[in-house]
Amino acid sequence: MNMPWTNRHGAAKVVVICVVVLLVSAGLCGMQLLVLNDGNIKSSSDLTEVFMVTGAVEVVAILVATLVGVIALLVWAFNRIFRRGSEP
Repeated sequence: MNMPWTNRHGAAKVVVICVVVLLVSAGLCGMQLLVLNDGNIKSSSDLTEVFMVTGAVEVVAILVATLVGVIALLVWAFNRIFRRGSEP
């Protein structure tokens, strides 16, 4: 099994990694919201604090992946537009 970024290099590789982190973190946040919001808003369990901390970590991962991904996408686009030399 190959990772999606195996054949990529430079900024393109960073963009693909950021998209993967974004998708995984968003999916996990959605699952945690489903687990925590079981119909009782005031319900409290032992795992609530753990889910809240890991949810906050995933939100930070989403924000960082978005920021780094956009910057890498801009770098990749500028490199493609203003390519030096006669590279294919």
